Amino acid sequence: MKKNIFNIVSIIIAVIFLAACSGDFLTKRPLGSVDRTSVKSKAGVEVLTVGAYSSLNPQHTGWGSNPCNWIYGSVCGGDAYKGSEAGDQPDINAVMTWATQANNGYTNEKWNWAYNGIFRCNDAISIVNSLTIGGDIDATFIAQKTGELRFLRGFYYFELTRMFGPKVPWVDDKIIDQQINNPNIPNDKDITPNVQADFQFAADNLPETWSDVGRINSWGAKAMLAKYLLFQHKYAEAKVLYDAIIANGKTTLGTKYALLASFEQNFNLVFNNSSESVFAVQNDIGDGSRKHGNPGYSLCYPYGNNAPGGCCGFFQPSQSFVNSFKVDAAGLPLLDTYNQTDLKNDYGIESDKPFVRDSTTAVDPRLDWSVGRRGIPYLDWGLHPGKAWIRDQAYAGPYSPIKNVYRSVDPNEKNDWWAPGSPLNIDLIRFADVLLMAAECEVEVGTLHQATVYVNIVRNRAKNTNPVMLNAGKASAKPATNYAANPYPVDFADKTFAGKAIRFERKIELGMEGHRFFDLSRWGNDIAKTEVEAYAAKEGVRYTQFQGIHFDVPCDLNYPIPLQQIELGQGIIIQNGSTCN
Repeated sequence: MKKNIFNIVSIIIAVIFLAACSGDFLTKRPLGSVDRTSVKSKAGVEVLTVGAYSSLNPQHTGWGSNPCNWIYGSVCGGDAYKGSEAGDQPDINAVMTWATQANNGYTNEKWNWAYNGIFRCNDAISIVNSLTIGGDIDATFIAQKTGELRFLRGFYYFELTRMFGPKVPWVDDKIIDQQINNPNIPNDKDITPNVQADFQFAADNLPETWSDVGRINSWGAKAMLAKYLLFQHKYAEAKVLYDAIIANGKTTLGTKYALLASFEQNFNLVFNNSSESVFAVQNDIGDGSRKHGNPGYSLCYPYGNNAPGGCCGFFQPSQSFVNSFKVDAAGLPLLDTYNQTDLKNDYGIESDKPFVRDSTTAVDPRLDWSVGRRGIPYLDWGLHPGKAWIRDQAYAGPYSPIKNVYRSVDPNEKNDWWAPGSPLNIDLIRFADVLLMAAECEVEVGTLHQATVYVNIVRNRAKNTNPVMLNAGKASAKPATNYAANPYPVDFADKTFAGKAIRFERKIELGMEGHRFFDLSRWGNDIAKTEVEAYAAKEGVRYTQFQGIHFDVPCDLNYPIPLQQIELGQGIIIQNGSTCN
């Protein structure tokens, strides 16, 4: 659906469905809710459906709630430090160092956001179920609306389960109908089958295309179902879906899925809803609402009056992440040795003092479209000035994020520090992600050749990605540094090497996009513990907050259920065991 429709209607919905702040918010219809009889029509159901979508772009539920997952996926996964200063937003410090406790306010925001979205879905499904076929309402309309709403409900539950584990309170439309004022919903059952059923229903009942760009279609639902199966380690089942998606999948507007020609185009407003976009949060500004310009990244812009956004210096790429882009003489990643030495940086050097970059070490061109480095052009804002855009290098290093940052030519809301940004969408699944997840499945079922093919599609795009240029547009233009990336020349030799190569490719292709920790978690105890503790040991040499860290498995693979929810549940909701630290 057109983004202006999403956002105009979501203003109305935000008023109609105010999130409750009491223990019974899971099932109790809030005061001020719209009269249900007034929306029992095709137009009314459309309004409710848009309301369910609008929760993807949370406006009133805090910085910790957005599905971009920069905190829970990237900061906790080692792509980035929290950034800013040690004393600012201390709850994120705990997430960054795998020390999240049940009283962490950010994880409580995430819980509330997800259940607010689930409530909207359930209430709308209940209305759809009450419709009578006739006039402008037919069986196809009912099936498709239910499909959209069950997909969204499944997604909100997916966010909950990969945060807090598979046992969270299951609230569906039947409970809304039957127990509207009963808050006692326990978390004593694994809800995985329920979530999978929602995605399956959506995949079976949604159309291939819509005329409105923001809606989920059947192919997007299949991609989410496949991802959910992958998280359950059901590789053979997921592979069947990935085979079909890669061969025949198309976007909501009917464009066949394909990688964009150059990596950085995924993070350019011009390419919103491209052939690579499988499922995205639709953003907008200038629609009369204050917080539609990438609200989840409100804190995550370079710091300083002359910097994009003007606030707030969080979400700074880690040195280990930067080092991951170094390549060998063949243009291949240094899977085992990337972190032995640091790529040269301007740590401790004032912006008005000389700094000579290392222009000889070869790096993957995706680096400078993912990380802002001193002396390298930063989108169209000029050269990154280094320390002038960093709040505290001693705490969070010398780098700035890029993927979430708008260009100076884009419409933006820089003057609103609470929600600076642009209409740049947030892609929650893009086709490169699909290819790399499909590669994992191929490895697990024993087809190493096809796994290599999928990884090399991604690496060939990296090879052909536009280099960041010094003096762009001038006769003296040249690449900003020594860029190199090549595909693997032969098939992966064995399952062990293939797994390592795919995991590494996901890190550099999808870094700073909120995936990393959830990948580590699903890869399991040994991989997660090894990766996290190696990262922490290396970063501990640089920054004291990482010293002495131990990653406890399995409890550190999930976040603890928020204490506030346990207290409000009065003993009905129990802790999930993620409290080792």
